[in-house]
Amino acid sequence: MDANDPFLTHRSPQHSGSSEPDQQSYRMPVLDSPYNQNNNNSGQHDPFNYGSGGNSNNKNTRHVSMQQNDGSVGKSPWRQRNYKTSIVFSTLLPFSLFAAIVLNYCYIYHHAAFLANIIVYGLAGAVLSGLAILMFGCVPIKSHSHKIWYTGFILNCLFAVIAGVAIGLYTYHSSYFYYWSINAGNSYDNVQPIQVIDDPLSYPDASIFTYSQDTKLQLDKALGLHGVDRVYCVVPVTDGSDVDANNVIQYFAVGMDCCNDRASFRCDSASDNTAFTGVVVPDQDAVVFGSTNEQYRNAITQATAVYDLSVSDNPTLVRWAKDASVIQSEYLREGILTCLYGGCVFLFVNFAVACLTHRAAKQQMSVGR
Repeated sequence: MDANDPFLTHRSPQHSGSSEPDQQSYRMPVLDSPYNQNNNNSGQHDPFNYGSGGNSNNKNTRHVSMQQNDGSVGKSPWRQRNYKTSIVFSTLLPFSLFAAIVLNYCYIYHHAAFLANIIVYGLAGAVLSGLAILMFGCVPIKSHSHKIWYTGFILNCLFAVIAGVAIGLYTYHSSYFYYWSINAGNSYDNVQPIQVIDDPLSYPDASIFTYSQDTKLQLDKALGLHGVDRVYCVVPVTDGSDVDANNVIQYFAVGMDCCNDRASFRCDSASDNTAFTGVVVPDQDAVVFGSTNEQYRNAITQATAVYDLSVSDNPTLVRWAKDASVIQSEYLREGILTCLYGGCVFLFVNFAVACLTHRAAKQQMSVGR
């Protein structure tokens, strides 16, 4: 064997007279490496030698013929930055999609439902198009690991659309609908709570009533109706006058989980004798998550039978308050908190899915796929 063979670094003493070289005495040359140039006179023939003076007998001179593919050896700072950037991108973009849909329902849907639906349909269509392109192979994917990443990313975006629609609609119907209705309605002062049945006063565009100073809640006629998980409370709004066949009760103060079964009502400002304001609880045209007003009307029907009340055919539901802005601010605060809670839960799930997707893609990359 040629002693000048560049692939041969040394022979083990026990094989010095043998025709077969030691398996550890060979290594793959490092091509296009500066260590392969002008190193013949340096005494260090091995660029990866951890010994000193090119001592080829050191057992640390065993060489790695190929770099491992698991990313643990020789991972460059650029690859690390690219990995972190990919995690951030695949987390924040679906979250931005989720936030845009939720805010769309909270602040646009009430004023321009058609425009809000167009925005949601457009975003959902873009995500579904991306998923279809990926499934049918319209765009070539470099490797199986890239396909895993793209699939996880598109599915995360689809989950963002579904969660955004669910949280957005729930927040709108439970809070923002009432908030915007108060803004859009009119206010009426010195309203008489007892209406004459032959000449009722109609306020279809009202959102706030300020009643006369002799108005009070008839607490001894309050009633609580037990629902599935809530108690729906109602109490007549009267002015102390007699209620007979010619005079009917038009207004009922309402609330949830703030009364007993009979003759008890602690909702909002019921205990404040200086409160004379009623904030209208409007009916919703399309209710996705159930109607609280229907439960209130069932409670009014039961109170009418229990207390033998004369009630209008279509009584108006109000929340009793000293200042209407307090009720409006409560609706807004509830809506914001719902958005924040939903956003935090989605962000956590979204980040977990992104990390799992990247882990699966990395495992595929380690096996060279």
